[in-house]
Amino acid sequence: MAYDAFYQYYERKGFSFERALLTSYCLSLYTKPFVILSGISGTGKTKIAQFFNVPATQALRSGVAEMVAPPELPGKWILMTVTAGTVGGDGRSNLQYKDLDALLNQEEIASITPRIEQLKRSGASDNICEPFPLIIETPDGEDLKAEAYLQRASNPLLRIRFKSKRGTPFYDSTIYFAKHYAVGTVLKLEKVGDKRLRIVSVNDEAVINKAKEIEAKEKKEVSNICFISIRSDWTDPSAMFGYYNLVDQKYHITPLVAFILKAQENPDIPFFLILDEMNLAKVEHYFSDFLSCLESRHVGDDGKLQQEPIRLYTSSSWSDTNDDYFDVVPPELFIPPNLFVTGTVNIDESTYMFSPKVLDRANVIELNDVDLNNYDKAPLAIDADGGFLLNEFPAFTEFIVPTKKDYAALPEEGKIFLKNVHAILTKHQLQFGYRVINEISRYVLNTLQYCETSEGLVAAALDFQVVQKVLPKFSGPQSKLELPLRELLQFLTGSPSGAAMDFDAIMNLDPEVALYPRSVAKLQRMTHNLAINGFANFIE
Repeated sequence: MAYDAFYQYYERKGFSFERALLTSYCLSLYTKPFVILSGISGTGKTKIAQFFNVPATQALRSGVAEMVAPPELPGKWILMTVTAGTVGGDGRSNLQYKDLDALLNQEEIASITPRIEQLKRSGASDNICEPFPLIIETPDGEDLKAEAYLQRASNPLLRIRFKSKRGTPFYDSTIYFAKHYAVGTVLKLEKVGDKRLRIVSVNDEAVINKAKEIEAKEKKEVSNICFISIRSDWTDPSAMFGYYNLVDQKYHITPLVAFILKAQENPDIPFFLILDEMNLAKVEHYFSDFLSCLESRHVGDDGKLQQEPIRLYTSSSWSDTNDDYFDVVPPELFIPPNLFVTGTVNIDESTYMFSPKVLDRANVIELNDVDLNNYDKAPLAIDADGGFLLNEFPAFTEFIVPTKKDYAALPEEGKIFLKNVHAILTKHQLQFGYRVINEISRYVLNTLQYCETSEGLVAAALDFQVVQKVLPKFSGPQSKLELPLRELLQFLTGSPSGAAMDFDAIMNLDPEVALYPRSVAKLQRMTHNLAINGFANFIE
């Protein structure tokens, strides 16, 4: 199987996760970039998210070693790829430290070296040197102003700023780049004088190949996982998204804001955010802005992804920050389409229960089963999960908005299933909306695209989605849930309409012989909780 290594990686790490569950986690995250992993403590919820990064990035970065290195380019030069920042935004472009000799002479470089060693020993992340001015000559004879500076002593980075910071003499060369070059254009800048460069080629084939080689090596070093432990005292968004400090007049950014900005800088690499113990504080207090912006995504008239931004502060101009790498930040922050979020949840007396509106925005995957009978045995065979296995890995660099078109493309089996489930729940005022219908449809279509073809594949996908998207909002007393749970069980087990569905009959059902075993097993447990406690909640 093409992606057997995906499952084996978890097994080598000592975790015996059901392979079908790992498949569903992958498809769920790709379908809707917010997944909640719930269950009893110690079942490996966090590890599913932490170790997931490996196969995704391997798939994206494969072939780097096999790339044929292009010939060296003569002279002193800098290769610069035009980015969104170059043509607007903060006006910055990242370059390699080895390019420094195209800007400074040997004496100037030697004077910087002690500073780098000092910062390395102290572990500080301060800027290595003050910005120094340079000029870039354009093909049409115009002189563009810019500034260059060095950052990150542990792995020095050369940055060029094409737009002045607030409080410094004004210049804005991004206007020229926006007018003459598209994002992705590769420029070769040759040294023609002291701190003076000239654009000598645009999208030359040899230059492009060299730029690709450099870029591939740099991307192997990008850290694309951010792990945040939620604290119980978080009562507002500042812990996640920072705040503007009136004393030093700087925006104090957080690891999450820096991570989002880094994801924007690397749109072809997937970034994974892990929120551990997500319900130690109320999600609506610290993460509602993010969820609202996530739900605002839609396809614009131009066919591109549109969304509302997260508002960081009230000013309309960029603000200086307390961070050296991202030393300026915009007033609004857009969630990049290559960012995917997983939250882990434990339920006890110290945590908060999720509200229905939060559960409605996620795929909820439970990990409550602990199998000691097979814990000391070898992992299950590849086909032990009924064929719900990946055959291809999603790119995880984009987000496809689930729409009505996904439902229209759904196999007839899926449409009939959703209509029947929706009709049952509508009778009891528990129906789901168009968003859930679109997301379930997109999940099924992703299953058909990325999983190995097998009998019952659509039914398996629908089974996962009932448990992950429909049932999580089920919470209430026996008087509210008893009838809808029984009617759902009757439909999911294919029982005749007149068949008895009392407590004993439900408890005697064998989920393994049902077409939708996960949904039947979950409804059995909820029915048991209703009978024992008079109340049931999806998250146990």
